Amino acid sequence: MAELNPLSIILVENGSKGDRLLFRYPYTCSEPTKSTTKSYRQNPYALDVTEDLFAIRTRHSSNISNHRLVGFTDKVLSNLCAVQSRLVGQKFEVKVNDVRFVGHPISIQADHRRTSNDENKSTIHLFHIVFALWAKANHSVVNCYHDLSRRVGIAVYHEEKRCRYITKQAKKMLAVHDDHASSQQDSPRESPFAQVLATSQLARELKAVYDGLVQTGTVHLSIGGWIDVSFCLPQKIHKLHLEERTVEPEDIYRCVRLLQPFHTLLLLEEQRQLVASLSPDSSPTLRRLVRVANPVRSLQHLAADADLTLRHVFELTSQLVYWAKATIIYPLCEKNIYVISPHAPTKLNSKLASDFAEEFGQNLHQVLSEYSMPSTLSQKVTPFSAHHQLPTKVQVLVWLLQRRLLMQLHCYVFFTPTMRLPSGGPAPGSRQSTPDSLSAAANTASDTSSVADGAPPVSAPSLDQLAEASLASLTDPEREAVLKVPAAKDPDKLRLFTRLLQYFNGTHHLEEIMYRENVRRWQIHQVLEEFGDVLTTCQRCDEMSVHHDSRCD
Repeated sequence: MAELNPLSIILVENGSKGDRLLFRYPYTCSEPTKSTTKSYRQNPYALDVTEDLFAIRTRHSSNISNHRLVGFTDKVLSNLCAVQSRLVGQKFEVKVNDVRFVGHPISIQADHRRTSNDENKSTIHLFHIVFALWAKANHSVVNCYHDLSRRVGIAVYHEEKRCRYITKQAKKMLAVHDDHASSQQDSPRESPFAQVLATSQLARELKAVYDGLVQTGTVHLSIGGWIDVSFCLPQKIHKLHLEERTVEPEDIYRCVRLLQPFHTLLLLEEQRQLVASLSPDSSPTLRRLVRVANPVRSLQHLAADADLTLRHVFELTSQLVYWAKATIIYPLCEKNIYVISPHAPTKLNSKLASDFAEEFGQNLHQVLSEYSMPSTLSQKVTPFSAHHQLPTKVQVLVWLLQRRLLMQLHCYVFFTPTMRLPSGGPAPGSRQSTPDSLSAAANTASDTSSVADGAPPVSAPSLDQLAEASLASLTDPEREAVLKVPAAKDPDKLRLFTRLLQYFNGTHHLEEIMYRENVRRWQIHQVLEEFGDVLTTCQRCDEMSVHHDSRCD
């Protein structure tokens, strides 16, 4: 996880007097390390030629020590990060050895021309907030840090327009640097950035950005006490919940795109704690949704409880998932199938085991062993004591789902009709393989279509006509296999089967079918049981939750 943390945060300005490094944090760094040379000719019998420049190469030392940036002087950093005006407003990314510098330079020179008063005119042309990262950092991590640099820079820019914020703060920083340069003979090793940190509010805000990223992966600050900036590094905040894998922003975007009304959200923090952690300017609707959140009610019901539109609930849920405040699950019920996650920690003396024992007074590994095979919640409760056991079982299940120790399995249905035909029958694929009843129904339909206008109304369609119309999309062998099922003789059962047939391709689970077709679970189970000769079911986790995407492979 160390590669997700920044090595340093740097503030550089470019003005009428050239470029200057105003602030960097952490500023307690060691002296630049010296480069060492190493000859690649190790053969003792090789001829030693002193002028062989190709045989002697310089091996550069690392610019990272104790997860901090070293080896760069203030002048080098100012020359590197103070870009030209043509690069302003674009992504800045430079790789030097094992360090990658990322930022977003912002120009304020255009505002200087509008100021007629020389006293209010700033000498700063542009400023640049740069993050020093590990060179091996993921591309998505680099993009997130660039976005943070752009957000903070825009906030500082607007404060400059409002009250000349960066101009005032830069003057304070430069005054400290000038005083330090004049008194450098007395204390040559003392860093001026300590005094800058005590003098400048902007320096303290940049320090808060660095500390928040290293400690929690989140940033909450108010630039100049006026503009709020909130940011989270999803790769890190999700890493705190899922140590075994890294969640990329693309995974979260794919997750929220699949969000459906029959899903629900499971809060990963206590409700009161989550409401208290929200920023003062957070949306009131977000607080309202958090207060009505319930893992047994779908998002559609939560939207009605919070008096919000379903689309707005989707947006708020996406925000909670991105900030690792909630995860998306299916509403809890007794028929849901759960199994232990393959990535669940099984160490005997783990922190999770002690937390579980303190919370419920039970052994975590014994409870997890109950889910070693896929099972439902109803199977964990005895009929005689269900009233007392069920609330505790639900609380335990919620606790396990919050820690990703369990994952839910869903039932998928495949339409697998038998391709066997009666002996002596026509060849498969032939139109003559249609049963006589279907042929008769087709003849009847052709006869009735030729009746002149004004003829008596045609009676209700027969079973054969219903089968011909509803199974028209199937091949002849498939229709024959369906009609051989005894339940197909019942028009209502056949109608329900053909209605659900479009979902029997292995991509829709039962919960989705129940929602889309407004049918009960027992109705689908009845179809699966009565048409079992042509249907095949399997259980697997779905692709919805970002936390389980890699576990379904």
